[in-house]
Amino acid sequence: MEHINDTVEFYQKLILETLYKGFINKPPNRINNIDVDNVFINIQDNSNFNIAIELLCQDNFLEGKDVVFGNPPFLQITGEGLVYYEKTYIIPSEKREYTLLVSKLLRFLRDLGNSKYDLSKYIVDSSNTRVMKVEIPFSDINDIIKNDYNYELDNLKWSKLYFTSDFVNKHIMGINGIGLGNKSLSFHNPNSFCLNGNGYKFLTEVFFFEKFHKIENKDGRNRVIQLYDDLSSWIIQNRWVDVAINMGAIIEYCIDYYVEVNNLQEFFKKGNLIENFSEKLRIVLQNPQLSSNDIYNQQHRATWKRIQSVLKDYRNYIHISKLVKERSPLDKKSIKNVYTDFQSILNILLNL
Repeated sequence: MEHINDTVEFYQKLILETLYKGFINKPPNRINNIDVDNVFINIQDNSNFNIAIELLCQDNFLEGKDVVFGNPPFLQITGEGLVYYEKTYIIPSEKREYTLLVSKLLRFLRDLGNSKYDLSKYIVDSSNTRVMKVEIPFSDINDIIKNDYNYELDNLKWSKLYFTSDFVNKHIMGINGIGLGNKSLSFHNPNSFCLNGNGYKFLTEVFFFEKFHKIENKDGRNRVIQLYDDLSSWIIQNRWVDVAINMGAIIEYCIDYYVEVNNLQEFFKKGNLIENFSEKLRIVLQNPQLSSNDIYNQQHRATWKRIQSVLKDYRNYIHISKLVKERSPLDKKSIKNVYTDFQSILNILLNL
């Protein structure tokens, strides 16, 4: 979201918060424009309020601004808006209801595309066409998601998915969009059904929170999840220095946890864990033929080296004097370049 003045930003949060809470309780929570003044009371600056609505529509966080088939214009939060609001304003991550809901459905669809489930009994007779169609009853999907993904769906949750089906379809191969009806989920071409890059990226982000639960130290786990929660919201807010510092802190703790659990002696000095982050990274890259070889692999060497040469320095920006002296060029581009490496190293350290 582009840089905006404080008043517009205040109204954006107010609008998203109002629509989000209404959607979560009773989707779609569509507000006709003629009712906007009754919902958003005490607006002191109509100009900036309207600018806030316009920018949210441009970012695809709201929809319904234009007249459609003679119906009055309305405001409705989109799936993009729901995820944005949760990532920006809701911490801890376990309370991000819509993100969790969509992740469960996308995980099911991913496994569906990987032939985990037998679709033969759901194929609709399509002898008159060349396109094969599948229809899966919601009741069957409910049972699968409950048993395989430890998550229960109900009519309210299905309603949320129905009114944000465009968001779900954004994460699926374009030729294989899904249809959410009253009683079933349908799609064509089951032999080529799969998630797209957006889908896998979404799941990677969401399931990092689950991966952190492998950390048995409750205090350490809670703290690192808090850092990761903060990181995900700061990315959206363009707080690049905070993102950089948090990435370094998270990686260092995960290294500490990994080597302690696996008792990797080369990371210890006189019986205590080495405190210097640079030294820890140096030991990893030395690739001693010891137990630490579990986290070192030739194919990951370049990734570890970038972490050593870039993220180590980023972490030191916790010292404001260093940040000011160097006039750090931290921005979206520089963070994006290292963020993939950050996620890859986390996967290695969490042994997943």
